[in-house]
Amino acid sequence: MTKEHIWYRNIAASISLFMLLLAIPRLPYGYYTFLRWVVSATALFSVWAAHECKRKSWVFVMGGIAILFNPIIPVHLSKGAWVAIDFCAAIVFFVSMFHIKPERKPKEEKTSPGTSKQMLGVAYHNKGMYDEAIVEYKKAIEMNPEHSSAYYALGVAYSYGKKMYDEAIVAYRKAIEIDPSSAKAHCYLGVAYHNKGMYDEAIVEYKKAIEISSSFTEAHHGLGTAYYAKREYRLAIKHYDRAIELGSSVSPEVLEFLEQYRVR
Repeated sequence: MTKEHIWYRNIAASISLFMLLLAIPRLPYGYYTFLRWVVSATALFSVWAAHECKRKSWVFVMGGIAILFNPIIPVHLSKGAWVAIDFCAAIVFFVSMFHIKPERKPKEEKTSPGTSKQMLGVAYHNKGMYDEAIVEYKKAIEMNPEHSSAYYALGVAYSYGKKMYDEAIVAYRKAIEIDPSSAKAHCYLGVAYHNKGMYDEAIVEYKKAIEISSSFTEAHHGLGTAYYAKREYRLAIKHYDRAIELGSSVSPEVLEFLEQYRVR
């Protein structure tokens, strides 16, 4: 069903509507015969249009009008009945112009440039093909330099896949520059610092992640581990306990060691 078909049907419906209203006063008999042909033809056209547009209820409504006005086996009613029918049919044709049309297709969500490259990178990453993943993440960034999640994914590939923490730090920082509200980017930047032994810097990033998302399990666990490495055991206990509350696990040996530092 094309827009052109809908336009033609609406023209036919408008003509039928006008003729039906004109038929309400008493007119020569020949006019009513001609009216039957016009209305029934328009109704049949409308049946086809409604079927094509998947408007089932309108198929039946227009089918009923086609039968009622058909000139082959005419239905004979009183003048008063036909006045009411003509008026109602005119209203139906008017309303049909707004309803017999194709359903609107939902708008496709626009994806930002580079998304497909990033998703390909994720697929490589999940297969442990970190070099290939890094290539695709970089392509995604070239296509959209403001793609924060691509920088984040690049940081993950460098940090967890290649153990290239300096490169990971650069990528995470860029992701945060674009989207400072990314708790994940702050947390995993902290992890990269942590893996380089830069505990103070790691603690700063873990805290920022927790400020954004107070129940970020990995950030609490990371803080506990960083404080443990700095021998700030009471702070380590605080964040390990919170991580455990959130479902994380901590080495039993570490917890046993920390027991002596709990406030009694």
